Amino acid sequence: MSLLEQYEQQYATLIAEITIQIGQIALVSERKELYAKIDGGLVEAQELLEQMGLEIRELSSIQRSTATSKLNCAQVELKRLQNEYKKAREDYLKSRKAQAINVAIGDDYEDYYEDVSMSHDQRQRLLDNS
Repeated sequence: MSLLEQYEQQYATLIAEITIQIGQIALVSERKELYAKIDGGLVEAQELLEQMGLEIRELSSIQRSTATSKLNCAQVELKRLQNEYKKAREDYLKSRKAQAINVAIGDDYEDYYEDVSMSHDQRQRLLDNS
């Protein structure tokens, strides 16, 4: 197995782990530790892509073309994953903020609007604006 193939395998494993960790953001109680793991994994993934880029330079032109295409796909995938992580963190913070508002207002808030037909999106916008 070549060094490039090893990097590709490490990258695939790392991306799978990060994806699982992002899915756990809303589920775990120790988010700071999870955020640190994800941040570290994203940095490591970027470093692996850089190493893969260096290895690709050493390949023949035919191999280089295929490997460069794979590398470009991996870079796009990493960018997508970084955006997904950012969105998951933001969504979690928004949900915590909404919960805090509901607790501060109390259960009367729910009773008051119970008979009003309001979509979830409308309610969320109302909470965000409060």
